[in-house]
Amino acid sequence: MTDDRPHRPPLVRYLMPVAAGFLATVAVALLVVFGRSTGGGSGGGATADEPAAAPVVSAASASCARGPSRDSRGTPTSYEPAHAVDGDPATAWRCDGDGAGQHITLELAGPARVTRIGLVPGLAKTDPGDGTDRYAQNRRIAQVRVSTDAGDVEAGLETDAGDRVVQYVDVGATTRSVTLTILRSVPGSEQNGQAAIDSVAISEIVVS
Repeated sequence: MTDDRPHRPPLVRYLMPVAAGFLATVAVALLVVFGRSTGGGSGGGATADEPAAAPVVSAASASCARGPSRDSRGTPTSYEPAHAVDGDPATAWRCDGDGAGQHITLELAGPARVTRIGLVPGLAKTDPGDGTDRYAQNRRIAQVRVSTDAGDVEAGLETDAGDRVVQYVDVGATTRSVTLTILRSVPGSEQNGQAAIDSVAISEIVVS
């Protein structure tokens, strides 16, 4: 019987499988590199030179803070800047007066893309003892400036005493910190036989 297969020198027969194995290894390596660079696969994510994906507040400071007080049951309450980012709208950062020019600064854990800032522009609390509406009794912020590493954005806010929802300001910036400056506020009113209080507060700030 005649063998029609082409004749290969012994060295070629030896090198062919070695070359094939080498090419397969290179192909796998290229796939791995390509997958990492594009964020593919279940472990994909931001590359090392990109800012952190989610904004995380690491510290809060402010230009003012009202001293501690007590509610109608005698329970003490304080108004440090950290209360504006503690996730509890019943606590607040609070200052005396109309607040014009006063500010609170949030330091982020690292550079992050901030899409918008939300805030409750008043003391969103109902006294647990006598039911007094502190949101209506205290001043409420009517205009605010939001400052980031990319610049400033000013926005007007709804001051209806019956509306305590989070109000949002579009930002769209990569930044290491966010500063909210009060530009204008409206006075509170007498509630439950108690006089209006000349102070302004932010009950909660949401960074997203």
